[in-house]
Amino acid sequence: MPRDPDESLRDEPPRDGPLRDGPPRRARSQPLTPSRDSESTLSRLLDTLLTKGVYLDLDAIITVAEVPLIGISLRAALAGMETLLEYGMMDDWDERTRAWARRSLPAGLTLGEHEEVVTRMPGSAFRDEPPNGFWQPGTVYLTTQRLIVHRREPAALLWEAPLGRISHVGIVSERTAGGEDAPRLIVGTDDGGTTRLTAARPDQLRGLLEQARSESGGETTERRSTPARDTTVGEGQLWFAEARSGGAVWRRGTGRCDRERGFTWHGDGDRRPAVRVPPSDILTATLGNGREIADVPEGLQPLIVETPHGVVRLAAAEPGQWRGWLELLTPEEVGHEHAQNR
Repeated sequence: MPRDPDESLRDEPPRDGPLRDGPPRRARSQPLTPSRDSESTLSRLLDTLLTKGVYLDLDAIITVAEVPLIGISLRAALAGMETLLEYGMMDDWDERTRAWARRSLPAGLTLGEHEEVVTRMPGSAFRDEPPNGFWQPGTVYLTTQRLIVHRREPAALLWEAPLGRISHVGIVSERTAGGEDAPRLIVGTDDGGTTRLTAARPDQLRGLLEQARSESGGETTERRSTPARDTTVGEGQLWFAEARSGGAVWRRGTGRCDRERGFTWHGDGDRRPAVRVPPSDILTATLGNGREIADVPEGLQPLIVETPHGVVRLAAAEPGQWRGWLELLTPEEVGHEHAQNR
């Protein structure tokens, strides 16, 4: 009976010499066996699905006892949503989703034409009313055209500003009534006003806001083509002794040291800075004492800023830090000349 060719190959030694030590060499390779690497396989699969996508083109027939019973004809594309939309797929679904998001806005809040919500999160806006002002809780909405703080019940638009009018966004740490430090968003507008806001995720909101401003059509061509240069030296909560007919009154607000604009201070709720000192007018910044400033708010220390037009009396939790920021704004020749005159 003739031998199976594969069997004869297994029995015969190799032609180039006698058998060597160790297991005999196989004339035929073993069948492929599946291997599994869960980490690399999953990461590669996810990366491929999200960035490139996978297209499936499958025809299959399921038979029983050689009788075809079930047919499968599958045509499918799997990819990340950005990739699908880039290739013109799921456009209808995307439009329906965006329309649903527009309809799901609370009563009293409507979006303009081509305006879409970028993100929303719990937050509040500060309202400056006697004696100390108060926070109005609501929801912060960032759209492709505006930054909004809205309250659902009772429905009210607490604050809003078009993206094209927002000139500055900063985050400062502020001491709360409970004695804890909490981040506050300081939003400046092109008319010189500032507003204090809170948000559940302030860093994320500021990043998305800066991105939306750069992509907003409300910005001029010059602003889009020229990257904004941040000249802020320091910013934070600061108290100012405002002169009134009945005597000086301490007001809480936000101070800012800017290399180009100098020192500015906004009271909570002020639309324009109540104090403006150009860099060339900042002569000295010294720590005050009880004789120079009376009735300083509890927990704060006085700070005296001398200018050619008078003295600005301030108070801060860390006046030394503010003095350092102010000294960075003082031109060297101005400070030297003032020291000689004294």
